[in-house]
Amino acid sequence: VAGFCDSAVAVMERTPDTGAVTWRDAYGEQSDIPCVTNIDGGVFNHPGAVAATGRPGELAVMTGERGYFPFYLLQWTGESLELTSVVPERPPVFDASRFAFVTDPVPNQVPPNPLDFRGLVDVTRSGSELIGISGMTNALGVIADGHATEFIQRGQDGVDGLECAVRLVMSADGSRLWVSQRCGAGVGVFDVDPERGGLAPGPALPVPSAVAGEIVEAIAPIGNDQVVGTVVSATAPAIVLLGRTDGRDRPGVRLGLRDCGGSGAFPVGAAASPDGTHLYIADFQGQGTGCVHTARVTGGALELTETVEDVRLLGAESIVTSADGREIVVACHVAKAVT
Repeated sequence: VAGFCDSAVAVMERTPDTGAVTWRDAYGEQSDIPCVTNIDGGVFNHPGAVAATGRPGELAVMTGERGYFPFYLLQWTGESLELTSVVPERPPVFDASRFAFVTDPVPNQVPPNPLDFRGLVDVTRSGSELIGISGMTNALGVIADGHATEFIQRGQDGVDGLECAVRLVMSADGSRLWVSQRCGAGVGVFDVDPERGGLAPGPALPVPSAVAGEIVEAIAPIGNDQVVGTVVSATAPAIVLLGRTDGRDRPGVRLGLRDCGGSGAFPVGAAASPDGTHLYIADFQGQGTGCVHTARVTGGALELTETVEDVRLLGAESIVTSADGREIVVACHVAKAVT
């Protein structure tokens, strides 16, 4: 679990038989300071994304440090988390133009609105490599042997034409990388070279019936050819099902989300069941309750089937499914809990 405000990453152990979650250890400050804090300088400052590298006990972490491509490796020894590499590299261009808290006359403060600082970083595994996004530099980096070996960056034009990339996920077979963007309603597509692991960008997939101001926040892969995105919108929050097969775009499908907290849906997290038939959407909400929406995927159709509301889901944002698909685990910012 990446703890942005605590500047720490924690390991929690799940008991398969009971589903119980137990705290094991954490690396970082664990200072429980407010999220309005300086993000300049320092090492391992404000981790925002964590992923397994595929090597036993090894974790990749991206943090919110300014001006760098802030990638780290941690090792779980079975008893403790240890920092094994520090790789604060600088991409060719510094471009934090989409973050007002960087470009304001008096910068250095992380804003209290969670949507503003969400999407600073992300990281995912691609075969033997890792791919990370740093919003503070508007750069996508391919990471091998603990170092960023390739930067995809176009200054003000964003990550290879995708301004303000915030999330990235791999298709089930690892042949395609999906990227969501903060500055527009669309999902980017990169084909992954099966031999050398390089990335070849293709045209972005547009969100159907998009209106001005909408963005795609979270994404989750469905098989190899489809992806689900959460649409954050002031008027019509939704989830969308997009896809591309053999170079041809599939018709996009859009499904509206109901209000569960009194101020409209705020869908910021998405996960799919292992078989790709069900979706689980984390609805942040902060007004007395929080919720997780469930939707069924049937071919190219979406159907909302259930909404679970609970005070323990307040500020629900990051969401994953267990390997067997029987449980959903949600990190909840307002409830300060993993549910």
